[in-house]
Amino acid sequence: MTKSFTNADRRFFYECHLCSISAQTLESFHCKGLEWSKRYLEKGREMSDRRRYGGGGGGHRQGRGGGRGDSREISLREGRDHVENNVTKKFSIGNTVISADAEHPTIIQYERGQLGRQVEVRVNYMLIQCDKKEAMHYELDFEEYAEDAEEFRGIVKKIARSQNWPKNWAHDGRKMLYTCGDFPLPKSSEETEFKVNLMFRGKDKEFTVKFKNVNTIKLDQIDRYCRKEVDAVPRDALQVLDVALRHGIAMNESNLLIRNNVFDLNCQGNDISMGAECWQGYHQSLRPCQGGLFLNVDTAVSPFHKGISVDRYIEDIIGRDFHEATRKGLRRDCRRIAACLKGVKIKTRRGNQVQKIKGFTLCPQDAMFFHKKSEKDMSVLDYYRQMGDDVRYPRLDCLDCSKGKRKIYVPPEFATIIPGQVVKVIQRAHTEKMIKVAAQRPDDRARYVESLVDSRRGAASVSNNESAKAFGISMDRPSLARVDARILPQPFLKYRQPECMDVGTQGQWNLLNAQFYHAGEIRSWALVSFCESNSVQIQGEKGIEAFLGELMGCLTANGVNLPQSRTPIPIHYSHRSPGEDLREAKRMAEEEYGRAPDIILALLPGRVTQIYKAVKMESDTRMGVPTQCFLADKASIGQRARPPRGRNQYCNNLAMKINAKIRGVNCCLVDVPGCRLPLLEGNQGKPFMIFGADVSHPQGMGSSSVAAIVGSLDQYAFQYACRIAVQQGHQEEISDFKVHFKELLKEFYKRTNQKKPEAIIYYRDGVSDGQFEKVLQYEYAQMREGCKEMGDARADYCPPITFVTVQKRHHTRMFPQGDAHRSGNVMPGTIVDTKISSPTGFDFYLCSQAGLQGTSRPAHYHVLVDENNYGSDALQIMTYWLTFIYCRCTKSVAIPAPVYYAHLAAFRARMLLEPDMSADDVSVASSGGEPMAFPGIPTSLKSVMFYV
Repeated sequence: MTKSFTNADRRFFYECHLCSISAQTLESFHCKGLEWSKRYLEKGREMSDRRRYGGGGGGHRQGRGGGRGDSREISLREGRDHVENNVTKKFSIGNTVISADAEHPTIIQYERGQLGRQVEVRVNYMLIQCDKKEAMHYELDFEEYAEDAEEFRGIVKKIARSQNWPKNWAHDGRKMLYTCGDFPLPKSSEETEFKVNLMFRGKDKEFTVKFKNVNTIKLDQIDRYCRKEVDAVPRDALQVLDVALRHGIAMNESNLLIRNNVFDLNCQGNDISMGAECWQGYHQSLRPCQGGLFLNVDTAVSPFHKGISVDRYIEDIIGRDFHEATRKGLRRDCRRIAACLKGVKIKTRRGNQVQKIKGFTLCPQDAMFFHKKSEKDMSVLDYYRQMGDDVRYPRLDCLDCSKGKRKIYVPPEFATIIPGQVVKVIQRAHTEKMIKVAAQRPDDRARYVESLVDSRRGAASVSNNESAKAFGISMDRPSLARVDARILPQPFLKYRQPECMDVGTQGQWNLLNAQFYHAGEIRSWALVSFCESNSVQIQGEKGIEAFLGELMGCLTANGVNLPQSRTPIPIHYSHRSPGEDLREAKRMAEEEYGRAPDIILALLPGRVTQIYKAVKMESDTRMGVPTQCFLADKASIGQRARPPRGRNQYCNNLAMKINAKIRGVNCCLVDVPGCRLPLLEGNQGKPFMIFGADVSHPQGMGSSSVAAIVGSLDQYAFQYACRIAVQQGHQEEISDFKVHFKELLKEFYKRTNQKKPEAIIYYRDGVSDGQFEKVLQYEYAQMREGCKEMGDARADYCPPITFVTVQKRHHTRMFPQGDAHRSGNVMPGTIVDTKISSPTGFDFYLCSQAGLQGTSRPAHYHVLVDENNYGSDALQIMTYWLTFIYCRCTKSVAIPAPVYYAHLAAFRARMLLEPDMSADDVSVASSGGEPMAFPGIPTSLKSVMFYV
């Protein structure tokens, strides 16, 4: 049926779908003619409008793009007047000031912003005091080796008991100890030596520890910093109080400390499959702020290995019983999960010894070792039989727990994982289930946090922490702090139709009857299906032809030009490699349309990581053609697929991503000429460029980190070019930053008819507080050098730079007082820049997204440099409004679009770099080996948003 429709038919049927007219009725329309059906369509339109605006008791219907909210269409003039009168006239932008020293740019200090509606919110911060003035810092030298914090703590606790120490000491679990007040250790630099005997791994062992006083730390520096009397963060003093708090918790042997997170070893974990369970505990950390020193307390969840035998653990991961598997299959499964178990501690059933897994070796009948008592080589299978133990799974590879030259092989069924070990290689299944466990409504989370600090029985109560009290730490009111906040005004968006849309206050909007502001054009395309052809080539609404018809209708309705009456060239599953199928699709598209495809659609049978990775590896690094993958179950394709009731929303989400990949612009912000804010100046404004950067680090001790930098290419800040850099593992500064920065400047220069940006705004993700200065000095200087090399011999090119860091990994949460989103969270656009902000510099917390589940996490922004002199209000509104032009949805997102794109690009490169954990040839120690070199982005994709 689809092939005989014209484009006008498709548009009509698409509108009928939005008006809930059934597929059977559509067929009758096709048979009887379009004129006959007008009265049905008009009735459908009327019902659709009633649903959209809430009339007639029909409720609010979710329209194109999946948005819901209080959005409305208005005239462009009305939108411009509203933005000018209520936003841009409320702030002024000063003259640009270029830092004189490229290696030490001028750090700005702004007052709080004024724009927006004043509200009050609660935050999970509790004000604390410290009445001690100083503490002594001792370094510990352990002559005997200890492996982890618990072993170090055990040694120091034994010394404390033997020497009858008072309670005013705190140990960090490693090689630092702090004391406060009178203490029986010398305050001079001379060493003091102690010897203790301790049961260590089943043996009585003597330990020698030397204590040496290295520093006196002034604790009153924290209070002076909060009052803005000093500029430098007193990190040493904060560490003393932090160690004191954690030491008091660690003295309880049922507590497990993992950095600033605390878990109860006796808690009941939630099963999240694949050998892991999710534990819920709490987080605590000290935050010196404008309002004083606060204790930040929040919930914490983490995946832990189940405390079960290793054979059961393997069965839990592979999802089947060993008896059903072949020997080759078992070996492949063991190699696949070797990275998950590497470094995990086990307790052997025989001898009750603690060992650490290095990987897997041969099966028991093949694994040989030298048996000292019999003075001969012996297999593991024979050894256990000799000891009277029957090995039930002789085909299952042994655990390799060797130490140096000493071979230690243990059959998995004779080893039990010791509880309380964090999962280091987190799988997608873990993440999805942990999100459900961690999701708490804001009011429930607030009550839980207050119960944690309850002075009578709270687990995080300062009054119940003996070590904290000894260091003078107290909390007057164990309740959430109240802070002043503002709700920033939402932007107005431009589409081709409607000209202007007020997106409303709910953080999401409806795109019924809208068209992309600048729709791209598809002149050549193809489709590759990786599903069995007999499961998707079926008649009716669940066939691939019906889906393609609806997708083409959505694209056409949004203004995208398609090849005249020609569906994409289909290539069906051929049992070849995905790369071969994609190359064949490209060849056939070139034959059919006379040019290389602008995009290739790829139908996947489900979340099959191997196929997805192979598709992206071929398209993103070899062919240079963007691909758009979609899932059979979500597209309602196949006999067993769910009914296609939500297909329209899915097709429109695909249309938004496709338009971005073919260089279209879905929407942009309404411009206000003369306002001097780059995003809002329109065609008359000076050219500007917005950058986003992120660094993706490997899990555990992997070898390489991946950095991604994106730069805007148009006046709408919608299209972004991308550059990828592979660098040393866990390095935060971006290697060869100047090279990538200059390439992006050149892309902008080519795209904008040889214009250079006169203002640069740089959003940097993933930088911790302690790395600000290092990253700023390096990357700012690299930008300055890159700009200078873009100039000519007569004059240097030196545009002003605004440098903003973005942090998402923190535990600050906001809870509404009065105005609340329907999810129970604060309203989108809620911003806090007082009381809990930093005493120095300029930072703010902004919750730009509408909460879907759980408690929304605000993003934390630090403005390090602002040579553009935008000021607090302009910076905050620009940051907020950038979250509305993210190309993949009709919602405001948690961070500005360029930061999100950098994250997506880095994640894509990370996926392509990592070895395939399901391949037969993966080495046992694959997680620690060198990843393959990133092959680079083809020239044809360097200015294309292939990563979205």
